[in-house]
Amino acid sequence: MSSKRLAFSRLSVLLLATLACGQGRTTTLNRKWSGDAGGACGRVGQVVIPGSLLAGAARVRGVPKRLALDDLLADALLAQGARDRRLDRVPAIEWASVVSMARVVLSRLDAEARARGAPTAEELAIVRVVQAVVRRSRGVQPDYARAIAEAIARQTQGAMDLSAFDERAARVAHGSLQVAVEQLPDFDASGRTADGSEIDPTLVAAAFAIRTNGQTSDVVETPLGWHAMCLLARIAPSPQSIERERPEVVRRALTMRVRADLGAALLDKRQRTLVTISAAAEDLMTEAGAGEL
Repeated sequence: MSSKRLAFSRLSVLLLATLACGQGRTTTLNRKWSGDAGGACGRVGQVVIPGSLLAGAARVRGVPKRLALDDLLADALLAQGARDRRLDRVPAIEWASVVSMARVVLSRLDAEARARGAPTAEELAIVRVVQAVVRRSRGVQPDYARAIAEAIARQTQGAMDLSAFDERAARVAHGSLQVAVEQLPDFDASGRTADGSEIDPTLVAAAFAIRTNGQTSDVVETPLGWHAMCLLARIAPSPQSIERERPEVVRRALTMRVRADLGAALLDKRQRTLVTISAAAEDLMTEAGAGEL
């Protein structure tokens, strides 16, 4: 046994013994293993260890499957011990778990985007959009700003040019809020414009999700504020440019798919989930930034 493997085993035994103290019982590992790589190789309480996980762990760690299985069982037992001691409620650990679950969703969205096949003509196009932005500023209540942006989005449905969009957006009373209307430079699925500038990825995904000219997007939030975007035109690129940059074009289109799916998922969850932000958040962020270089 390698020194690294031996050290891990000793640490696992020590931690398991520590976690078991005071619980009035010891845990016995069931070492019976069928060797079925496609099924369950083990179970710790309600946690099932699938064969695919075992195979991957053995490959990554460079050890036989039996030793990898021991490691996975120890991981599951230690995690159970952490939950028994409510260590999963420690803020840093709880947030690490949240981040890990979020990364799983991103990986799944990426796999689903690739499974949908080659980019479509719409995804390879260049888009022309106009937008209204309810700007973020100190003292602006996010819920109120979003509500104004949503009212603008409803009012501007069907606008076919900048002038019509601006006229309709102006009908929405917005009090002291700062609202800017502008036409963005044409951009592709990567967010790149003809002059080399880049559009915010969230706006790119929202723009490409619009299906028909004159349709306004759902409200999109960025660090700048709350955006309502209207599609004016979708322009097909030349076949020559597609062939010349095909690998990069495909990559950009797939990235845009993931961003669009992510934006839709976040919007759906936001609409069905209560999200609150402390009134002191802005001051706290200002204080935190004061010490940064």
